[in-house]
Amino acid sequence: MANIREYRDKTGKLVSYNIKVYRGQDMDGRQLAPYCTTFPVEPTWTEKFARKKAEAFAANFEKDCRMGITSASNKRFDEYCEYVLTLKEQRGTIKHTTLTRYRELTKRIYPAMGHIKIANLQAPMLNQFYSDLQGIGLCGKTVKHYHALISVVLAQAVKEGIVPYNVAERATLPKLVQKEPNYFQPEQVDAIRDALEQEPLRWKMLVHLFLITGARRGELLGLKWGCVDFEQSRIHICNNVLYTPDRGLYEDTPKTEKSKLNLKSYDYYKIDKYYIETIENTRLGIDSLKNELPNLNHTELINVFFSDLDERKKCYDKLNSFETINFTTSMDNNIEIMAKGVSKGDALFNLCKLLGLSKNETIAVGDSLNDLTMFEFASLPIASGNASKKIKEITKNVACSNNEPIVKYILENFIK
Repeated sequence: MANIREYRDKTGKLVSYNIKVYRGQDMDGRQLAPYCTTFPVEPTWTEKFARKKAEAFAANFEKDCRMGITSASNKRFDEYCEYVLTLKEQRGTIKHTTLTRYRELTKRIYPAMGHIKIANLQAPMLNQFYSDLQGIGLCGKTVKHYHALISVVLAQAVKEGIVPYNVAERATLPKLVQKEPNYFQPEQVDAIRDALEQEPLRWKMLVHLFLITGARRGELLGLKWGCVDFEQSRIHICNNVLYTPDRGLYEDTPKTEKSKLNLKSYDYYKIDKYYIETIENTRLGIDSLKNELPNLNHTELINVFFSDLDERKKCYDKLNSFETINFTTSMDNNIEIMAKGVSKGDALFNLCKLLGLSKNETIAVGDSLNDLTMFEFASLPIASGNASKKIKEITKNVACSNNEPIVKYILENFIK
């Protein structure tokens, strides 16, 4: 039977159990070194519960030892990490670029914790390692990459029955600082396209594709004529050209299945790729506009995008025959449909009523035609600097771009 011994810290708190399975003697009568492992105790466990868990773990450990399956729990983290990375490479379950990045990460992991046995790793050790990484100037996102590798290694240890749980899941990661996406503005894109006119065709084509698809560099470099569907005006991202020092240039599959991009939609609509992804993730699609129109009282807004401007015009004209709806537009190729009495102007009117304000106390700031009703109601309508030409023609009051501190600008230039 396995020998189980408690290990407590200086304060007397139960920290872990040391488990030994004796192997007997060799042919010369000398005692063989026992199989040993450590079962860590979670801080939230009661001692009775911890003992029960340790006994169950010890029974399985002894069974494996008797069957000749010697545990790798005595292996150092660096040894086991190399085993896991090699295993995943052989099984083809890890991309070469990921493997190369993991190898780079081990250059800091091994000196810090490579000498620690797998079974002895604890969450506080990982927390200290992450704090040390931050101490040398690494950001939270980079620290998360180190955590990901450690978690992958320990997950394999759990799968193989070497440790009872993944201690990386108990570690506390640093808070990630979310950075505001810095997108190109329409005027910036126009300036880039103008500058490209003087460049050779290959550079013009490559930069143009970057602008309208948002594809990764390797995905565009991996394009072949077979990936271009001229009839459907689509480009299929099927390859990814990558580089690592050990392999040089090579082809691989795209990073994700979602990398298959529709060139026509991004190019025609002139909508940023990430905006389309946001719409797909936060909006519900509908099968029939005709069926939805009678139910608008339960719908905030229907936003319809058109690839055919003639079709858009026909739809726009036909919507005039519906008396129970209100509709407007914010782009050259869309129509926004709402219930009757729903508009930005109506919203501003009701807000004034709720707050007890008069029309003379209102300011409206907008950039597209769906702001028109709000402009008609407000005492002081102001167009942003990047507003559509039609909106700027409606009011003589034009502020800075809404990507700049526009409220500050208005307070300094329009409020007396």
